[in-house]
Amino acid sequence: EIPQKVMEKRLERDSRCDVHIRSDHSSGCFTKVNGRLPRGHSPLVVIDEAETGPLEERQRVSADGRDPIIDHVWQPGVRLRYISPVEQLRLMGYPAAYSFPPDLTFKDIASLVGNSLNVKVVAWLLRVLLGGEGLIEAPEMLGERRH
Repeated sequence: EIPQKVMEKRLERDSRCDVHIRSDHSSGCFTKVNGRLPRGHSPLVVIDEAETGPLEERQRVSADGRDPIIDHVWQPGVRLRYISPVEQLRLMGYPAAYSFPPDLTFKDIASLVGNSLNVKVVAWLLRVLLGGEGLIEAPEMLGERRH
């Protein structure tokens, strides 16, 4: 759990935090400073949505300009956590059997994942660039939802 004082200090520097609830379908990126609040940005997860109640929402434009993205606004008392190393690996496309040596800390793992690329995206790009295949399957491969 991220201490409330760390979140307050983070918001003094920047009014935006990447706060998520279970129903979200988007996130900011992982970077090598993930897990190092109050510095940097990290995707954060609300620990207990029932305890928290509805969060204030702000709309922003997505990177591709199509679908708006909803930012949830952190308020004092809302308990947050970082995305776990296992969750980070799965989101980046690593197989379930992949793991890190047990002597690495959370911050070490978050830094390594933050410096990596999604392995499914890299595999798709290599197929496209080297063989000219895969152009049609990209949205499905990346888990994109068709509306």
